[in-house]
Amino acid sequence: MKPADTHGTVLALDLGLKRTGVASGELSIGIAHPLTVIQAGSTDTRLTAIANLIAEWSPVLLVLGLPTHADGSEHEMTRVARNFANKLESRFNLPVFLVDENGQHPAPHTLVTQQDIQSGRWKFNPQVAKSLGVSSEAGQQHLLHYTRTLKQQGKYDLTIWPYHAMLGGIGHALVPAVEEAIFFHTLARGSQAEFEIKGQIAMTENYSAIGPDVLAKSDGEPLGEKTLRLMQTVVEYDAMIIAGQAKSHCVAWTIGDLLEQIQAEDARLARKVYLLEDCTSPVVVPGVMDYSPQADQAFQRFAQAGMHLVRSSRPLAEWIEITKLD
Repeated sequence: MKPADTHGTVLALDLGLKRTGVASGELSIGIAHPLTVIQAGSTDTRLTAIANLIAEWSPVLLVLGLPTHADGSEHEMTRVARNFANKLESRFNLPVFLVDENGQHPAPHTLVTQQDIQSGRWKFNPQVAKSLGVSSEAGQQHLLHYTRTLKQQGKYDLTIWPYHAMLGGIGHALVPAVEEAIFFHTLARGSQAEFEIKGQIAMTENYSAIGPDVLAKSDGEPLGEKTLRLMQTVVEYDAMIIAGQAKSHCVAWTIGDLLEQIQAEDARLARKVYLLEDCTSPVVVPGVMDYSPQADQAFQRFAQAGMHLVRSSRPLAEWIEITKLD
């Protein structure tokens, strides 16, 4: 990511408890060279030395290395560096960008927060700007707007997922047993199956099958809109049975969007919806993340709104009810 200035001096700091390396560079030519080493064990002494360098070089930007383990996980010096970055920014009123010491992209399952973007922990990659049709600056602005909007709406933080369910790949294909059941139903009932393809908007996640997570860019330009197709199905049919993956993400957000539309139309329509609890499961990556509590909480909220929690192990005739609304 490039800062707003395209010309000017940059001072780069490699923080240590006893010694801090300093390099200088020029934005316009992209070349840096070693400058000095600050021999200081206390924060105040270190800041005084940096103040002298700032007075001499008049930088437009400070860059502070962010130390991490080889796998990208944080340790004690990571927290020390973050705290020092805050002190730099508050004292010198210069933008401070944290960069991964290896220049690496975030690892799979990394959560990217608004604070991460504001601090510069993660930044928009200018190499993808052209393919997205935006400038680097606009990309960075959108990233901040996006993570802020997720937080304001009470949604999950921006998550870096491993590549999965790629359109045209095996991960995107229907499980054979499901494909066979759909095909049989189409023939037996003379009912055309419908498919909703999602996730084609590069600037937003799209957990819900009803619409993208963030609907507009920072300038208000629409990114996408929510479809009423599922809502219309609830209105026209006697019952809707929902299953799929993952319970905590795509399934939960789809049902949440559907419930919002139902309550705006007629809250009683929720009684037509059946959630197969044993045909869905939350995202769980041992030792990394576990969304089981969030998934269970969401399903309890859906049940309180009138939807039915059922299991496929029970015969359908035991729990399905034909709900007729006046």
